[in-house]
Amino acid sequence: MLASAAMERRFALASLVLVAACSRGPAKDAAAGDASVPAASDAGEVTVTPASGPTTIFSAPIAGARVASGQAIAVGLVVATKSITAARVDATGHAVWARAILNDVTWSQDAELHAWPIDAGALVVWRGPVGAKSAHVAVVVAPDGRTVDGPFDVGSFVCATDDGAAWSEPGAKGTVVKLRAWSASGAHDVAGPTLSDDFTLTCGSHRAYALVEGDEEAPSRVYTVGDPSTTQPVRIAPSALGRDEERDLFAWAEGDDVGVVRVAQSGSVTAADVRANAVTPLHLDSARVPPEDDVVAIDADTRSVVLVTTHDESDACPDGHGGTSVHALRIARQDVGKTTSSLLSPSACARDVGPFWTNLLGTSLVVAWTERDAHAAKGAAPISGLAYRALEEGGTLARLALSADALADAGCDATRCYAVALAREPGADGMKPEAIRVVSYP
Repeated sequence: MLASAAMERRFALASLVLVAACSRGPAKDAAAGDASVPAASDAGEVTVTPASGPTTIFSAPIAGARVASGQAIAVGLVVATKSITAARVDATGHAVWARAILNDVTWSQDAELHAWPIDAGALVVWRGPVGAKSAHVAVVVAPDGRTVDGPFDVGSFVCATDDGAAWSEPGAKGTVVKLRAWSASGAHDVAGPTLSDDFTLTCGSHRAYALVEGDEEAPSRVYTVGDPSTTQPVRIAPSALGRDEERDLFAWAEGDDVGVVRVAQSGSVTAADVRANAVTPLHLDSARVPPEDDVVAIDADTRSVVLVTTHDESDACPDGHGGTSVHALRIARQDVGKTTSSLLSPSACARDVGPFWTNLLGTSLVVAWTERDAHAAKGAAPISGLAYRALEEGGTLARLALSADALADAGCDATRCYAVALAREPGADGMKPEAIRVVSYP
């Protein structure tokens, strides 16, 4: 979803929830991990000193979207002003500017805040109470702090393109996918077809794709929004991706290419490119996600489609805490039929992992995730680090030590990736709002 885009950017928010598998794989020494995988390199530690210069003090939830010069538009809840506030901040917490972008907001346990970098600045989406009523609204904020658009209502599904956003909008006869792009000349809207079936939403660079999942008799359908030459859905016959019982069907996007990946109950994986109004299967002989594993992210670059999965090995831990290994299944898009499975991170007792996200760093995918100490002392920050691994040749696992109360992906540019964090200052107990800081890696 799933949680990631790139994952969160490319895949609609409401489609990011996965049901965790209940079964567990064979027990092994989770504390020692897999000897075939080198220990994670030490990427350093985030040294938190009192924020320099003007700052804005936030509470969770937070989100962020990278902008130029290693900075980010950070957004968060400011309890004192009952607002969602945006600020352009750097690694020290210094705020170039700060302003409220949504007022009369209150915290709730299930509230969500997300942000994505787009050409116009940052697309910010809040799902939570506004004026004592449940709301799902979006705001576009420019790098200089101007409000480009919004707040405007969005439906259950939201994802971001390079130049805009797509969202679902309920109507009298079904649900419509709206696509909006922002440029110097203003906003440009495109409406997709009205859909009466359940669907998931995925964003490419300039288009959106609605995937309606079929069954044993009805085909799955992929609708494209934003391409005037495509007016009819691409239909995927029930048997095109396998006849065994389906577990999950995911859509992925790379640039404005789109495809699907099917995971069967048996664990077998099939994939296909969906282009030129046709379905081209990527014939896979050995790709498999064991039934007991969870798919936590899916993304693609020009060379491959990647499924990130986790495997529960907590039975090997003395108290059952921690013990989750992280894996990647890479499906080649060019060398058709070739798949590669790799262990991204061995399991470790007392360490919890997730949520996960993926991004393109240049032309290669990077997988990153939050780590938590399952045995943290009372009053300690819940987040202990940020782990990441580039999937290019020679990419190694690395961990950045970080004492934080919240951490969120902020995207990548051509050379670096970024996250925003409510990082604890020494001696703080997490009971007061904090300044958001930008963390960069690798």
